[in-house]
Amino acid sequence: PPGTRTSSSTRAATAAPVPTNDDPAARVLQQGRNLAIQLCVLLKTARVHDVGNIAFQGPLTNFIETVAQMWAAEGDFKVLSVGDFLYVNQHRLRVDASSYPSYQYLNDEFRLRGLGGFAFEGKLTPPEVKTFVRLFVDVDMKWAGPFEEFVSALTKLSVENIVPLRAAILRPVGRSSE
Repeated sequence: PPGTRTSSSTRAATAAPVPTNDDPAARVLQQGRNLAIQLCVLLKTARVHDVGNIAFQGPLTNFIETVAQMWAAEGDFKVLSVGDFLYVNQHRLRVDASSYPSYQYLNDEFRLRGLGGFAFEGKLTPPEVKTFVRLFVDVDMKWAGPFEEFVSALTKLSVENIVPLRAAILRPVGRSSE
């Protein structure tokens, strides 16, 4: 009513209805964006804190939950780095000001290791993700074949539901002149 004051957070919460996302492609794009950001947070946290540290638990839980939601909706899926873009399956993740640093970080880290991305092939467990992250952070980039070293270590330690994909020289899907 006129003359009644509302806080900006109340106005923001009631200004527009929360969109319901019945479009599967839009849902995949939103979840993929969240997954990319959460993977970035997980890897950066592991550079500062051991995977057993309490500071690692929040990002770990968020990452596993997002993968579980995507896997329930899509089945097996891939996160790919092609050129300067990230994709979930064939859907290119849109870059905005808030996601750009995370996308760039992942693209750079993937390139250093000769990775094209990862296939997610089942339900993740905290021990499996911790092992994956520890190996990802610890792989020796000075070694002649960081991809092979990473894959070998994952296989030895039974990480089965996160499968590294070798980088290939690819052009972004649907782009003919970039």
